[in-house]
This record gives sequence, C-alpha cells and structure tokens, in this order.
Amino acid sequence: MKGFLADVYLRPSYYYCKSKDGSSHSNLTIADFWNIHIFMTDFDDDKDMGLIIVDSDKCEEYYDALGMNNRCTSWTLY
Repeated sequence: MKGFLADVYLRPSYYYCKSKDGSSHSNLTIADFWNIHIFMTDFDDDKDMGLIIVDSDKCEEYYDALGMNNRCTSWTLY
C-alpha cells in the first residue's frame, strides 16, 4: 500500500491516459472513489469506496437488474 500511495506502481501510461478526463465513451466506468468525502460527506465511512458510472440506457437496465444496494446521484465531474 505504501508503494501505491507513493506512486511507485503507477505506469507512465496512467498519466497520459486519454480517458482520464472522463471521455472514455464507455457504457460503464468502474473506479475507486477517492475523495468521496468531498462529494458525499454523509456517505463516507473512511473505508474504500467503489464508484460505478453508468453511461448508457442499456447499461442502466442491466445495472438496475442487479438490485445492488447503492446510492444514486448526479453531478458533473468535469
């Protein structure tokens, strides 16, 4: 974990990734939700948090069918 936080394990391609600005054009984005405390202070339990961004109607149908316990919100990241 110390190596990850010190950026020892990040590849140079990470810093030049075309998708880092939110323009991946994917149907679904899965990520670690770093800084959740900025966006959802009441939801931050000081543990790791996952983030799923659903970017298409078809993907939303599949996601809703999973019946997962989640919190849905809408905001602009960029």
